[in-house]
Amino acid sequence: MSRWKTLIIVISLLTIASCDWFAQTARYRFTVEIDDNGRIVSGSSVQEEQHSFRRRSTIAYIQFKPEDYIQGEAVVVDLGAKGQLFVLISGEKGPWRMFEGSGSQHQDDYDRDGLTPAGFQRNANRTDTQVFGATEMPLMVRFRDLRDPSTVEIVDPKNLEASFGQGVKFRRATIAISRDPLTTGIERYLPWLVGGQLFDGLVTKDVDLRDESIRNRLMNINFWRHMQTHCVPNRHVANGDC
Repeated sequence: MSRWKTLIIVISLLTIASCDWFAQTARYRFTVEIDDNGRIVSGSSVQEEQHSFRRRSTIAYIQFKPEDYIQGEAVVVDLGAKGQLFVLISGEKGPWRMFEGSGSQHQDDYDRDGLTPAGFQRNANRTDTQVFGATEMPLMVRFRDLRDPSTVEIVDPKNLEASFGQGVKFRRATIAISRDPLTTGIERYLPWLVGGQLFDGLVTKDVDLRDESIRNRLMNINFWRHMQTHCVPNRHVANGDC
C-alpha cells in the first residue's frame, strides 16, 4: 500500500472517530467573598466549560477524544492597598468540577466514564446556588508586584492574613449557572499577559506546587482562556487562543 493511501485511510478513520464525539457547554458565575475586618469584598468571573461525550461507536479501537476546555478568566478579588487575590482557572479543581458533584440525585448522572450527557445537562439547567468553603478552592495566588510575574506567591485560603494582613479571612465561594457574557478585563491588573508568554508551565521533577517554584508550574491559561469566538476585539491574547 502506498504512503498516500495509508495517510488517507488514517485521516478517514480519525474523521469518523471524531464524529463519534459530541460536546455540551454550560456557563456559570463563580464568586469569591472575602471578609476584610468585617467588610465583605467579592469578585466574580463568568466562565464556560465544554465537555465531550462519546456516542456508541463501531470503531472501538480508535482512541480519539476532543479536548474539553474552560473559557473565561480567573476571579479577581481587589482588596485595594492590601493587594489582589487571584483564584485561578484549574482543570483539576475548577468551579465546574466542584459544582457537578453537588446535589446529584439521578442514577444516570454518572456512569463508569464519569459524568453523563444527562448529568451535564441537569447541572446546566440548575437554578440553585452552591456554596463552598476554603478547603474546596482552586489554587489562589497574589503578586507582590502586579507588574512583575516573578513575584507570584501561593495564597492559603485558610490563612489569608498571612498574605493580606490582620483581619482578612475567606468567607465563602458560590457558583451558579449564568447566561451572562464571559468575563474579560483581567489584563487591567496583569498587563504582562498581553503580548508575551510569561508563564510557560515548565516543570522540573519533584517540584512542590506549594513552594516558590510555583512560577514553573503556572501557565498564562491559568489566568485567562478565550477561544476565537469570544476574544476581545483588538486585543492580542498571549495564550495563543486568538
